[in-house]
Amino acid sequence: MNHHNFTKFNILLILGFSFLLQAFNPVFSASLGHKVKQHPLIITSNPADHCNYNQRIKFIVLHYTVSDEKDSLHVLKQGDVSAHYLIPKEVKSNGTDLWQLVPIKYRAWHTGQSFWQSHTHLNDTSIGIEIVNYGYGLKQASGKILWPYQVENKIKVLLIQEIKKDKNFYSVLLKENLLYAFLEDIMRGLIPPRDDLIYKKYVSKKNIEKYTNITNTLRERYDPFLNIKDDDLYKLQQLDKLIWDTYTLHQQKVLVMLLKKLLKELEIKDKNGNVCYQIQPTDILGHSDIAPGRKSDPGPQFPWKYLAEQGIGAWPDEQDVNTILKKLSKDKKVNLADMQDNLRAYGFNVQTTKLLDQQTKDAIRAFQWHFQPDNTSGVPNLKTVAILKALLKKYPPEEAVQSQKINFINQIKAIFNAGIMDIKKQYLILNKNLNATKNKIDLFF
Repeated sequence: MNHHNFTKFNILLILGFSFLLQAFNPVFSASLGHKVKQHPLIITSNPADHCNYNQRIKFIVLHYTVSDEKDSLHVLKQGDVSAHYLIPKEVKSNGTDLWQLVPIKYRAWHTGQSFWQSHTHLNDTSIGIEIVNYGYGLKQASGKILWPYQVENKIKVLLIQEIKKDKNFYSVLLKENLLYAFLEDIMRGLIPPRDDLIYKKYVSKKNIEKYTNITNTLRERYDPFLNIKDDDLYKLQQLDKLIWDTYTLHQQKVLVMLLKKLLKELEIKDKNGNVCYQIQPTDILGHSDIAPGRKSDPGPQFPWKYLAEQGIGAWPDEQDVNTILKKLSKDKKVNLADMQDNLRAYGFNVQTTKLLDQQTKDAIRAFQWHFQPDNTSGVPNLKTVAILKALLKKYPPEEAVQSQKINFINQIKAIFNAGIMDIKKQYLILNKNLNATKNKIDLFF
């Protein structure tokens, strides 16, 4: 009986203690399912020194679209490629000079497989600027120029005619708004991301294979650009069969303004106004620079020298080029190993083979498109060598700068060590003379 009453007392005591814990201990009450008022997250700004960080953006890459304005906008806004900016050939009727398609804080898809100065996958660290330009065209017997985008438009029309023959499939593409995605897939291998899931639902592998084969047949019949390789471009140009599209004054003016704006925005200064970080002249590049052999844009008509005259990008000093060329003229032959080493030092992904192999020709051609547009053969002459050496002199690569610093330090150390050794030597001579004098004095006394 007493034991029974004691048990009740204990139970009441435990319950009362639990109540008190819930009332006064928020952690305990939370564990029993009670809601606790969340404390707001307080983040206080405590900025690091401006020289203690840099920009994610290290490069600006320039492209041409090889298509007209309408198609360029469509592809860059919905296709599996994108860029931060697009510059039309002329100002638009509403006053638009250019379009920003992707904010620069986001990663656009414009470089593909790429390399520059040991950096790869430059989408991660670059801004992409596309310029409406038709690339290169072929001169026709009539005197007109045939551009790649015109061929693409013709093949697209013929392909749609073929698709229409399959009424059920064509109606599905129209109903689901997939015709454009299908044409991009078949003709370019691009499927707009927003259409991807629905695309897989309605477009069978069988239809993809069928119309890919039809497209290939149409290309073989109507596309004169199909079998032209980069190695052929210079030859065709020399034969007056090929011409490169030019960049308009509007595009040049807008590009200078845009680049100056971006370079200013990406610059980091310390509290005293000293520049801690900025995009280097050698890091304003063409697509062909970072993907030689795979890309030809922005081509030899791009106004690199004009940009340099406005303080944008890299360009060699003419006096340096002439001085170096004068020294090289004695050799009369290009040292390929030296050329490959210098191309790699400047930024290209080139291996030293001592041969004019394909990787070397591709890199040299890209270099010539940028700095030597009067010779874009892919075969270096002495002027190519001189331009490259002048660029390395004007813009020494980081490795060379570090090497120069190390060499300077080593020279100081050598001078210091030589001085120490000389002091030691003089001390030994002096000590020897003192000992000899001491011996003579000892003999005298």
